[in-house]
Amino acid sequence: MVAEKDSANDKRLRDYTYVEREVENKLDGKGQTKSVEVKTFEILEIYGEPVRRMIEKDDKSLDSGDAAKEEEKIQKIIDKRKNESEDDRRKREEKEEKEREDGRKFVQEVADAYDFKLVGTELVSGREAWVIDGEPRPGYEPKMKEAKFLPKFHGRVWIDKGDLQLAKLDIEAIDTVSVGAGAHSQRLASDAGTDAGER
Repeated sequence: MVAEKDSANDKRLRDYTYVEREVENKLDGKGQTKSVEVKTFEILEIYGEPVRRMIEKDDKSLDSGDAAKEEEKIQKIIDKRKNESEDDRRKREEKEEKEREDGRKFVQEVADAYDFKLVGTELVSGREAWVIDGEPRPGYEPKMKEAKFLPKFHGRVWIDKGDLQLAKLDIEAIDTVSVGAGAHSQRLASDAGTDAGER
């Protein structure tokens, strides 16, 4: 049911501007937090494409230099889309639709990769939510290349009781994960139940 809501949200979010907050806890070899990084993004829809603009770092407004870089990034996208040919627009939209379809498949893969257990209820932003733990399912074989990391994580989700939307997400690496040239363990928390304002 939540996976279906996620798919419906993907379509609805194209008509909204909303805020997303990410909290990343980097852990040491003993599993203790060694650093915390918080980023807050405004998600804009520009010519049919969702674009993330960072608006805060560690819960503080960006300094003028970083804010200017974010605005420059947005303006470059606008300028590129304004001058886009019909053929380029069609190719971009086909690529974006494929990415959305891959995203929907990945959500289904997550549902297949974990055993979920209801552990209680909590308030999230003043609303009641079910608290559900997810542990990697023994013997799970990923179908998508992007899903091969799923067994290396476990986590907890909060599902709003009223609208069955994902309200909060907390995931943690339980094995070393190689990213680029290095390997590290980390914990990521995301407030998914952010306020959305229709444009």
